[in-house]
Amino acid sequence: MKILPCRAPENTNHNRGFTLLESLIILAVIGILISLAIPSVQGLMRNASLTARANATLALLMQARQRAVYERRPVIIEASEGSFAGAMRVFVDLDEDGQFSEPDTLLTELEAAPGSLHAQAQPALNSTSIRFDPTGMLAEAPIQMLLLCGDGWASENDDRYARTVIVHGAGRAEIVRGSALFGGCAGALP
Repeated sequence: MKILPCRAPENTNHNRGFTLLESLIILAVIGILISLAIPSVQGLMRNASLTARANATLALLMQARQRAVYERRPVIIEASEGSFAGAMRVFVDLDEDGQFSEPDTLLTELEAAPGSLHAQAQPALNSTSIRFDPTGMLAEAPIQMLLLCGDGWASENDDRYARTVIVHGAGRAEIVRGSALFGGCAGALP
């Protein structure tokens, strides 16, 4: 049996890199993939922002309700800038006048949401505050809802990112995804 020596290929001066055409095709494919990923990232950021604000609002509501029962006094969550997207403060209403004044005890404050978020309260009985009575129940309405949406949202696709914070008459609060209870973000917000 004869063993043949291993030979190098005949064309040894061939470069094994990419051609210009192959490089352009790869760049085009990468560009298409990035353009598809950017809307997903924007939706993810929008969702995270609204979820964070809704969770912070829910925590504030639960704290206010617990404090009302503990103190056996009315506790109010007040939107200090006229909207629940703005800063909110929670206080024990010692003089029971419904306003934050000298004898009242400030419990906590929540900073304003980013400028791209908007909030709408419903019903409009007293749309700048939510009041818990000493038993932990809502004092002024059988139900209170807050809609959190983004700036300039008008399409049905945007509404799926919205959050509705619902406070039931018994004081229990929950977060619902979407804005169907308000008829959509476009119709509910100014």
